[in-house]
Amino acid sequence: MKYDTVVIGAGLGGLMAALSAAERGKKTLVVSRGMGIITIFSGTIDILGYYPVQDTAPLSSPREGVERLISEDPKHPYARVGVEALEKGMSFFQEAVAREGVTYVGNLDRNFLVPTAVGTIKPTAFLSKRMEAGDVREESDVLIAGFRGLKDFYPAYMAHNISTSTVPGVSIPHFRGRVLDVDIGADGSGMSALTLARKMEEDAMIQAIGRALFCQVRDGERIALPAVLGIRGGDEVFRRLEDMAGTRIFETPTLPPSVTGYRLYRALESRVRASGIRLLIGYDVHDPEIRGGRVAAVNISMGKKTKRIEGDTFVLATGGLVGRGIITDRKSTLEPIFGLPVSGPSRRNEWFAERFFDPSGHPINKIGLEVDDRLRPTGDGKKHVYENLFACGAELAGYAALREKSGGGVTIASGFKAGRLAGEL
Repeated sequence: MKYDTVVIGAGLGGLMAALSAAERGKKTLVVSRGMGIITIFSGTIDILGYYPVQDTAPLSSPREGVERLISEDPKHPYARVGVEALEKGMSFFQEAVAREGVTYVGNLDRNFLVPTAVGTIKPTAFLSKRMEAGDVREESDVLIAGFRGLKDFYPAYMAHNISTSTVPGVSIPHFRGRVLDVDIGADGSGMSALTLARKMEEDAMIQAIGRALFCQVRDGERIALPAVLGIRGGDEVFRRLEDMAGTRIFETPTLPPSVTGYRLYRALESRVRASGIRLLIGYDVHDPEIRGGRVAAVNISMGKKTKRIEGDTFVLATGGLVGRGIITDRKSTLEPIFGLPVSGPSRRNEWFAERFFDPSGHPINKIGLEVDDRLRPTGDGKKHVYENLFACGAELAGYAALREKSGGGVTIASGFKAGRLAGEL
């Protein structure tokens, strides 16, 4: 089989790279061992929450933070991608998921401050429109409503933790938690958010929950619900509950796996297929064939069957340590498909800071592939290893996504740019 562009990895970065290359008219294949980690993802897209990372006050403008970061840290992935590609990549992402019925709001000039299911306050730049009313800078108080038998969402616990949270310069309104008197059909072992989200598309369930919310909510309050208001991208369940409750509602992602991440994956997968991109899930990628400084082909296997895939360009989007795009043994770190050099401390005793909660984070979190300005992995001599191989997302070295709150932005922007560059070669 022969393709113009072969994307290895089906997570957020891989799917963005594939869509970006396909938009340039390239015959594109996505091949992956699994679905990536989107489904355990909260569904919010963080651009930059904190900079410098030691700061306790979240950035009000991600754009200003990224511009400063680029000027001070030339090895950060944002310095390789640039603000222009970041902005274009986010617009491309919003348009892609909107065509599948999932609306994301936000921009580079403002961070939302939204509560999490464990009661922390999180800065994020882009989120589902269903989360938009959750910004804690709004003055109105909040009723957190949960369901008896639903696992991983505890209104009283969430409300208590928010009441003890502080954000410099922000007066957080009052949050109170209540469990609704609605039978969701959970057995003794509890019900998952995904299961309840499917039941929420039944009319009887919507009616029962709408009545319970109307009885519980006080004048002037907003309502926080777990992100279970339907499994599909449309907003019908959400709008009906808002109408019945008579106030604004916002969803809060539950602990993984999250319905918001599942909706996002389904939207991107649907757009990928609608764009004519072939998607192969369940395959191991191995034994690349190299000719004249270029990747000519890779081999993919499922069980005992092996296929050879030729390509003009390849994008590596297999994730970092969590996604096993980078693996470790007792002596080294390794990129397992192409054997590319991995940047970061190699000795285990250098992976972690002395303090577990060190405000600068741990060195292991920045392990990954160094790339040039065209997102091609570089070798020890800092020259790209292969002319037609690009990398994106968590595979990249030099950033601490969880500490900075930058993971979604780096992944989408680098995936978008890698796909564009692969499509132009």
